[in-house]
Amino acid sequence: MSILKLAPDYRQPKGLHFAFDSIRLAQAAPRALLNGRAADLGAGSGVVGLEALNQGRLQGLREMVFLERELAFSDSLAANLTLAQKSLKTRLRLVLADLREVTPTEIGGLLDYALFNPPWREPSKRGSPIPAKRAMRESLFGDLATLLTAAAALIKPGGGLTLSWPGAALARLMTALALVPQLKLSWLKTYRKAGSRFTLLLVGLIKSFN
Repeated sequence: MSILKLAPDYRQPKGLHFAFDSIRLAQAAPRALLNGRAADLGAGSGVVGLEALNQGRLQGLREMVFLERELAFSDSLAANLTLAQKSLKTRLRLVLADLREVTPTEIGGLLDYALFNPPWREPSKRGSPIPAKRAMRESLFGDLATLLTAAAALIKPGGGLTLSWPGAALARLMTALALVPQLKLSWLKTYRKAGSRFTLLLVGLIKSFN
């Protein structure tokens, strides 16, 4: 069975759909996060964070933050939050803000863990006419090192960050990580999408105490 068939019918802005990388990233979240705070950074429609919760990940968490800057996603994100299990709905926080500018105070404090599916395609002159799709796919709002630095500033020392990234751009990822020494590589897994040449990397990072 396709892993996409395991997911609910999440609402998305017109012209968009969630894909295999979102579900794989959700599945990479830890089983438990007792009394911890987690976040879906650059949440889009919230599929990654919600799917992690709906699959029984992050059990015992105190709060899940969905951080997104694009207003084009706000309606679908708010609607999708209603798909969470009833017992979890009071623990969900929606924050409409730019990852590069938001402070820990604005999201309720430092995080113990975060999931991040950053935009990775280089901007193109013939990009999608759909603003939400451009925001999701293209690295228009800062290079990866800038985004990782911003993410690290929201995470407690010793906290974790799991991100997804295309295997073909591994060198770009490693170059960015070299510029963000506070994030240490913990693990890396590779997945090949069935019937496709696309390779997905799931990368586990730890915020250092230094």
